[in-house]
Amino acid sequence: MILTHADRHLTEALLDPRWRRRLLAEGDSWFSIGGVTSNLLMCLDRGADTLIVNCASPGDALADSRTIGGDTFAALLAPTDGIPEWDAVLLSAGGNDLIRRCGEFVRTRAESGGLIYSSRVDRDVLTEVLSDIESDLIRFLRICQAGQPGVPVIAHTYDYPPADRRWMPWSFGPWIAPVLREASVPREAWSDIVMEMMNALAERYHRVANEYPALHVVDSLGELLPTEWRNEIHPSPAGYAHLARIWRAELNRVLKEPAA
Repeated sequence: MILTHADRHLTEALLDPRWRRRLLAEGDSWFSIGGVTSNLLMCLDRGADTLIVNCASPGDALADSRTIGGDTFAALLAPTDGIPEWDAVLLSAGGNDLIRRCGEFVRTRAESGGLIYSSRVDRDVLTEVLSDIESDLIRFLRICQAGQPGVPVIAHTYDYPPADRRWMPWSFGPWIAPVLREASVPREAWSDIVMEMMNALAERYHRVANEYPALHVVDSLGELLPTEWRNEIHPSPAGYAHLARIWRAELNRVLKEPAA
């Protein structure tokens, strides 16, 4: 069962003793866009003995402390008499932070001041952006540990979005392609820039996980097929179902339960 933090039956659900797994979710559209688009949590919601309380919202970013890890999330993490602790916190975040700032590190010209760059990505600036994301991720982890020490936090890398697609006027996005066009990046270089961005974000998440044992990272890089994307940054329902299989294996490992 998935409930939002504002559901009028939330208190009743939290007190229900039948849940074998109690999961608190926070993050972005990978957890929150629903309907025909589906989302990752909807694909994880298998079995009548699991409760997922969802605080995620489309467009949320780690950098916005009022949304991810904000008052509502922190209140749900706070110990309350009669309500069991959470088995895990699920986090989908970091992608919006990176994509919103990609204009900062994608060089607008391959040649400047007589220098020809070997990459259209300014890696010094990308490192600064990733350091900000890391700081915000650590802030989120500290909120979790302050609320319920020892609660595992399961986050994910993203994948390589198809920034070279053409989108119809009624489609969501694009988000990355306009930045690359504005920077006059040749179309044949787009996929390499996207891979560098997403690999760098994944590496940073794994580095934080090495320093903070409560963080577990589900690696999604290279998992989705071209047909499993709905638009430039969101998987299709089939793509979310694909990723959910990987998530279930990690949940079973972290919670020390056999595969279903």
